[in-house]
Amino acid sequence: MFKFIIAFERRPGLTRQEAQDYLAEKHGLLVSSVPEFCRHCQGYVQNFAFDAGLPSEGFDVDGAAELWFDNVEIFIAAYAEPRYLELVRPDEPRFANPDRMVAAFTTETTLFEKSDHGAVKLFRFLAATPGISDADFADRWQNEYGVAVTGNPRLQDNIAKYVQNWSTPPASNPFPLARPFVGVDQFWFADSDALQQFLSTERDILKKLSNGSSIDLANSVSFAATERRVLPA
Repeated sequence: MFKFIIAFERRPGLTRQEAQDYLAEKHGLLVSSVPEFCRHCQGYVQNFAFDAGLPSEGFDVDGAAELWFDNVEIFIAAYAEPRYLELVRPDEPRFANPDRMVAAFTTETTLFEKSDHGAVKLFRFLAATPGISDADFADRWQNEYGVAVTGNPRLQDNIAKYVQNWSTPPASNPFPLARPFVGVDQFWFADSDALQQFLSTERDILKKLSNGSSIDLANSVSFAATERRVLPA
């Protein structure tokens, strides 16, 4: 399964709440009303960012979308559908700034999961330090960060679910706006307090990896959000 994750800043002139209301109340309904697009898409989730005290690192995310497709070819077919181009594409700049987006094309792996996924999410678009190959970074992140997080009893108490999304090779990346992120981490939490407790404990793990020239925190993008599933209805 192929997963497309795209995060955006709001269109200039809108407040965050206005952009999120438009995404939830108008854009989502518009997407679900176009069967020519929906028949290609296995799932569509909207995410609404909120202030969790995370550093923006020059990119202030207001919302994000996750969409699942069987493969890259089906993704391309979905976004080339005439009714998508006629109805949905012109609606996107009404709430999102097309010049301020980050995206990743990924496959997902679940490392940790409880029965209740929780209502609060943490996203981190992962950038590697220069000189590290994507494969080496992914290996380090899985075997150092992933093991440190999933093996920590305090963090296990806070986390409801942890998914690593690894980017497809650049040659198969069909979206020109995407920056070269190695992958996207996603965590689910029961509430904002559990998120904050996680961030406090996780800080030392990130500092160690950053000092070891693994993750480029200055070019990674992190934000917290709540989610709403649009497809399947």
